[in-house]
Amino acid sequence: MLSINEISERILNFVQRYDRDSFEQDDYSRAWLRYGIEITLSSILNILIIFILSIVFSDVIEGLVFLATFISIRQFTGGFHASSYLKCNVTFAACYATVIYVYHFLNEVFIFNIQIILLAICVAIISFVCPIENPHKPITNKDQFIKCKITSIVMFLMWGIIGLFLIKSGCELGKVILITLQLIVLLCLISIILERRRLNEGS
Repeated sequence: MLSINEISERILNFVQRYDRDSFEQDDYSRAWLRYGIEITLSSILNILIIFILSIVFSDVIEGLVFLATFISIRQFTGGFHASSYLKCNVTFAACYATVIYVYHFLNEVFIFNIQIILLAICVAIISFVCPIENPHKPITNKDQFIKCKITSIVMFLMWGIIGLFLIKSGCELGKVILITLQLIVLLCLISIILERRRLNEGS
């Protein structure tokens, strides 16, 4: 079975065959295009995995809400990134399974006021630590950093308010949103811890 890297290389070779001028003596462009293809394929695979799992769990709507919440925020907050595409796919599937498990568990023990407090704590953490830079997608200047930080906070608050409103209106999907937000914060904290551990080991 072909890996994402091998499929990306084949797609890149196919594109290069029909657009030689763009690649002539330009290894930098080729490397970035290959990375873009790999990210696109990995993202599509992640979405397919979540869709399949949501069918297995009989939670298709919950899966779509998870994807919408997670993808729209994570592109600005950053956070934990696996060292390979396979690990990324497995981690993403595990994240979704965890959200669904907690979602069903909270049906029995959900306390609205506690969720408001947790949301406030999560927003404070996001405001302090984000955006977390991706080594493959560095933040090049201060304006970009500020834009990502503000967008992270605004998106997080928007989804949090939507989640609370849905719950107050009797819609259980609001719980999926709030749990997903808490997961995003957890992934950010894990990323920071791993990076500090790496720096300590390197010093």
